[in-house]
Amino acid sequence: MLLDGCQRKRLHEALINAFPRPDLTQLVSFEMNEDLDKIAGTGILSEVTFNLIRWCESKGRVKELIRGAYDRMPDDPVFKEFYQKFCKQPGALSQRFPEAHEFDMRDLMDDCLLAIYSNHGLIGLVIPCAEESFRVKFCERLKDQLKEMGRRNIIIKQPLQLDPYVPTNEVVSRIARYKTDLTRNRDVICPVPFSIFEPNSTVPNTFWKALSEKFKEQSFQSRLIIFMYGRENVIFPNGPTRLNPPEFQPVHILRWIIKITQLAGWSESVRKVWQQKMISKCVLDPHNNLLDIRQVYEHLDWSLQLFQQNISADDFLQELDDWS
Repeated sequence: MLLDGCQRKRLHEALINAFPRPDLTQLVSFEMNEDLDKIAGTGILSEVTFNLIRWCESKGRVKELIRGAYDRMPDDPVFKEFYQKFCKQPGALSQRFPEAHEFDMRDLMDDCLLAIYSNHGLIGLVIPCAEESFRVKFCERLKDQLKEMGRRNIIIKQPLQLDPYVPTNEVVSRIARYKTDLTRNRDVICPVPFSIFEPNSTVPNTFWKALSEKFKEQSFQSRLIIFMYGRENVIFPNGPTRLNPPEFQPVHILRWIIKITQLAGWSESVRKVWQQKMISKCVLDPHNNLLDIRQVYEHLDWSLQLFQQNISADDFLQELDDWS
């Protein structure tokens, strides 16, 4: 797909106004799985943005760029117009298939809502779960939660590791730079994986105290949510809100499959086969009906990729046999 000169200019200006260089890098990485420096160079923002648009045109990926920009800035008039014109399919179903990050986290998200709704500025959340797939899905779900609260300008940052080998002040300094986003009324979600296991370590509390000092004297209307996660025996700081990780059970799979098969118009027999195979593949502990979080998300991502190809029920069952 090629843009005409006027469209290219408007998209170029809208991207520059909406996305500073670090945010544009994240947009390209998260939404397109590409490295901005490699495909558009390392020059000034205007030049890089122009190169990015031309690269997308040459590769037939303009729609991905527009869709990603619109998803992050849905109130921007240019992104909204371009999305409606180029990305929205005429006659598309009003309902869509749910995304993997929408799989059951209801109890966790209720607790998150209580923790963040009345607070602004620096907010700390601790969840003892080390699965990287959970980190990705939780950040997306938290972004949806903020959107439901009326927030529109939300950024998910790259994880910043905290362990005994990383200087605490270095991590704190990098996070402190996000003040710029808060002054622009952007909500920021910053995942911080913890790998500190020594019970007497002072690193976790030192980190949180230093970070709190950086933000205590300023009043913000937006939020910087520090999402700290790691294994159950990791030492986390005192002070942030500690939340329980999700516990996926077979009933959650059943709810998901019922919704998907109803949207697809598939029969109950397909639903039952899918349910049985997914549960058998994802079960972690048959005694308490817990499912493996990583396996659940891998299956969700896999199945949704097939649905995007408009796969038939028969072909899906065949793929399911191969997957199992």
